[in-house]
Amino acid sequence: MTHPASFRDPDGFVFLHNGEPFRQVNPSYLPDYDFLMSSGLYSQLTEKRRLIAHEEVQDPRSSPDPVAARILKPSVIPVITYPASWSFRMLQAAAVLTLDIQLKAIEKGMVLKDASAYNIQFAGPNPIFIDTLSFEQWSEGNPWFAYGQFCRHFLAPLALMSYGDVSLHTLWSAYPDGIPLPVATQLLPLKARFSMGLYLHLFLHASQLNATPRGGAKTAKKFSKQELTNLANHLKAIVKKLKPAATPSNWIEYYENDVEQAYQVKKREVISGWLKEQQPGKVLDVGANRGQYSYMAAETAACVIAAEADPTCVDAMWLDMREKKVDRILPICFNAANPEPGIGWMNEERSSVLERIGADSVLALAVTHHLAITYAIPFHRQAEFFFRLGKEAFVEFIPKPDPKVQLLLKTHRNPFDSYSRETFVAAFEKLFDVRRSAVLSDSGRELFWLVRKPGV
Repeated sequence: MTHPASFRDPDGFVFLHNGEPFRQVNPSYLPDYDFLMSSGLYSQLTEKRRLIAHEEVQDPRSSPDPVAARILKPSVIPVITYPASWSFRMLQAAAVLTLDIQLKAIEKGMVLKDASAYNIQFAGPNPIFIDTLSFEQWSEGNPWFAYGQFCRHFLAPLALMSYGDVSLHTLWSAYPDGIPLPVATQLLPLKARFSMGLYLHLFLHASQLNATPRGGAKTAKKFSKQELTNLANHLKAIVKKLKPAATPSNWIEYYENDVEQAYQVKKREVISGWLKEQQPGKVLDVGANRGQYSYMAAETAACVIAAEADPTCVDAMWLDMREKKVDRILPICFNAANPEPGIGWMNEERSSVLERIGADSVLALAVTHHLAITYAIPFHRQAEFFFRLGKEAFVEFIPKPDPKVQLLLKTHRNPFDSYSRETFVAAFEKLFDVRRSAVLSDSGRELFWLVRKPGV
């Protein structure tokens, strides 16, 4: 079956066979593919893990496509994410990688025919380019046709998260093909115009999109190889100079300043023991903060998704994991109360985040009281949510007398008649069996090891 996100390129497409991804190369792309493989560009990029590696295989389908010129089996990325889930620095790293690959391609007589952010995935904290069919041979004088797309997919959203707010990664849900430049320039403050790079590539660029040329159509400018190189280097310098907006965060130092030490010690002890007993392959840590428990999960799990709503925390996690070369943990921006939806053609081109992050085990630590009180999500709906996400879950209940619950109740009305351990357990026991529970604090915080009921 053809992948829902792979239908726009006439040169080939990705299809799934027995759940595994394959890429078909059509005859129209064969000259560029052969050039990519013979020029040394493919080996240069894959050896440095900048481009996903593949092997050429026989068509696995029972009825092979007679049009197929090649069938490629790419390496598998454990978790597929989209730009709406990336923090500022993750998108920045993806932009730099795209430009680095463009520069290497120019050296070999090729260019990227598109500059989509969706061509990038993350293997742990490291970006990797996944679209093998994005390379084409450059013809003397041609511009970089993907320049406008690069500005929409990378430069515009980065500028908005730099001069506006780091939470603007959520704009991707409204603009799946990147932020239109007229929209971006309307949203950017006046001071952004004083950046020569942003003025040239966003403001001036936007003003020319719908401009009617005087005196009729002008002859297209011819570009030299050096000019293409200069353009990529200039864009790279602009991208690297941008910094994330200094958005206030209530969570960046939560565990250092706001949580009792004895409670943390007990919690770590219980979770560590349960994880060693459980031995999950993939773990989803919902409300990961800065990844304190994601690191613990990575000691046993092959892959951990550290999902956190605060993009400042996600940025901090990503920087820390990249510095420590931790490749088992993938940090993402994730709002459990409003998960990233399916977008694009028929809302299927880019699947929802809930369809992409299912796990063997879910950690939901100090999360349920926020969902219940801040977002008015009843416990039975929360149980359905965690049931969908994982086969098993470690879910923490915070009782009403706890100081953190009382703090929430000062600014939020309690939407339920009964916020209690009894209603929590009754709601979750409809879908899960309680394998084990452990009291973690004097206030009555309790962790439950839940396992999906068979046949539900």
